Amino acid sequence: MAHEPKLTVFTLTLKPIDKTIPNTNRQLFKHLTNQTHIADNELQNSVLFMDVFRAFISKLDTPEMYKDEKNKKTMTANQPNIEDGDVEPNIIPDSGRFIIHGVVEGGNYGQKKKRTDTRNKADKSEVNTNHAITDDFYFLIYLPPGSTKSILMIQSFTDETIDSVVKRFWEDFLQFPTKFDSPRIKKYIPPAIIDDFKQNTMITKLGYSTTITSESLLDPALQIEDKNFKVTITIEPVEDMTIEEFEESKISISNKEFARKTLGRFSKKKATLKDITTGKPCSFELESDYEIKPTIFLKKYINFPNNEINYTLIKEYCLDLLENEIKPQLFPEYAIQEH
Repeated sequence: MAHEPKLTVFTLTLKPIDKTIPNTNRQLFKHLTNQTHIADNELQNSVLFMDVFRAFISKLDTPEMYKDEKNKKTMTANQPNIEDGDVEPNIIPDSGRFIIHGVVEGGNYGQKKKRTDTRNKADKSEVNTNHAITDDFYFLIYLPPGSTKSILMIQSFTDETIDSVVKRFWEDFLQFPTKFDSPRIKKYIPPAIIDDFKQNTMITKLGYSTTITSESLLDPALQIEDKNFKVTITIEPVEDMTIEEFEESKISISNKEFARKTLGRFSKKKATLKDITTGKPCSFELESDYEIKPTIFLKKYINFPNNEINYTLIKEYCLDLLENEIKPQLFPEYAIQEH
């Protein structure tokens, strides 16, 4: 599998436990920073946000890496003290726009392996279960104080991702006992990305599967009692089939029968699409109201010089995506001017 950069976007929605307090990020921030005793008019959002940023760095930038033990993923921050003169921080807070973004180190751990120098196979060392094989990953989180929602962006690679541990970290961080439970996290694809994918996409395969009884499948003389059969039907267009053509024909296809059961009544229905500009496939469930969630392959939207990863360009793309596509859709009150 190629080592290509990709981006995943998630929404994080607060889950309040105490219904008597405001259900906002700001209220959660006050609890996280032990400032609930301070009157709202005496605590500016930008000041409170910087306190949250310091708490975030304190939790992540520790000698022991943060782990997702279920998925065997780990990550950490390597943040210099930004108040100690001229330093180049890896993670930057933007208190005017309520954004934290930058590069974290992360990867897989939990497997015992060997490290061998390709130039000298005799040069070996052990990689034990406490060692992580790491890379750098860009992330961005948008935490508007007056909202119940936040946005999390995670850059990873087609063959290497730390999505699970990053999500787990923010689930742990954005909660407070008896006041807020861990936020609900859901994958989000900006409509502009979906529209772009549709315009450059062909249907390559339709798949229908279900379980059918022997009574429905076999002739009466051949029936086997108490036997079920899994039936899978695959339909592949010989020539290119556009999204529009599929939309026009999907009802007709779903009405076709097998063993007296229409394809539309099969338990699982899936379509496979291909982005003709990248050659990358994407699958979606037909029963999910035609909901397409394509992968955001960054090389489609960013011109990387010499085909090398560039975190500055990824940062610029993510900020542009947030400001011009996500905020107008999910945070219209913050889309024009920050408060």
